[in-house]
Amino acid sequence: AQGQFIAYFITTRDGVGSQMTVLKDALTIRFDWTVVDASLAELSSPNYQYPLNDPNFDGQVIILPGGSAALTDQELVILQDYLANGGDLILYAGSNLNPDQTSLATSENLNAYLEETWGMRITPGVILDVTQAYQTPLLPVSTNLNTSAYITTAGVTRGQGALIFETPNSITLTTAPPNVVVTTLSSSTESAYEIADLGRIINAQSATDLAQTDDDTVGTFVFGAQAENAATGSRVVVFTSPSIGTDPYAVMNADNFPVAFNSVVWATDFNNFVSAITIPQQQRPQDVPLFASEQDLRNINFLTIIVLPVGILGIGAYVWWSNRKRGQAKA
Repeated sequence: AQGQFIAYFITTRDGVGSQMTVLKDALTIRFDWTVVDASLAELSSPNYQYPLNDPNFDGQVIILPGGSAALTDQELVILQDYLANGGDLILYAGSNLNPDQTSLATSENLNAYLEETWGMRITPGVILDVTQAYQTPLLPVSTNLNTSAYITTAGVTRGQGALIFETPNSITLTTAPPNVVVTTLSSSTESAYEIADLGRIINAQSATDLAQTDDDTVGTFVFGAQAENAATGSRVVVFTSPSIGTDPYAVMNADNFPVAFNSVVWATDFNNFVSAITIPQQQRPQDVPLFASEQDLRNINFLTIIVLPVGILGIGAYVWWSNRKRGQAKA
């Protein structure tokens, strides 16, 4: 690959950047990216090895892998300045099902910025779906994927794509500012419902406690969106669960990993720096194809058409002859 690219996986309280090794390895080993784990405060240090908005890099992306605590005012300013100068961001909303019922992605300071600058907010309620989910309604599956966006099409079989979301929030699209285009990437079924009372989920003792009630909002909820500022060139991708990029879901029979990888490619415009990008797949040994030369095929045909049948007939004749001799001996 041509060009110099870097991905910053931001360390946050209860963030899951350490569980994104499949994505990190694909970037570093296959495409020779630089990948670092650091806090936003570290990135703002004048002595940091890889400063933000470094012109020596052809592309940079900040990845916020969840987190239970809001960004500090200083951290938010660092992020705002970075994006205002053309930087790119991928935000994975972490779970707010904790005693404080808070998360980085649903904090008011970040959402005020997202709404004003990017035309979207992350709603703190959790989305469940009993009609289309993986094992439990708390893991809704989205098959409503954008069929024209790069993120949800590259390496994703058209009409068969599926994303597993773990206790996701939802995205509310608001009026986008001038020069900003917001696009929905993924959404729930129309039967999904939102539980706004997080305590009800935290304290649930059985599936009955999570059943839909009249107080729950029912409908189609946005799980993923992208936005681009044509004036600055900055791009933002938001998913309402870190499961899109974490290791356990990367090896499942779903499209979480391709979509996570595509998000990095699209955000940094990396696909314009390489002639072709093949989405790395987590291949199982039983999926590896076998190849045979013409000589191998001739040998196989000889064995299956001549040797094996003759051998079986020979064994049958031997067994018949042995039984015949034993019968004569007894007589």
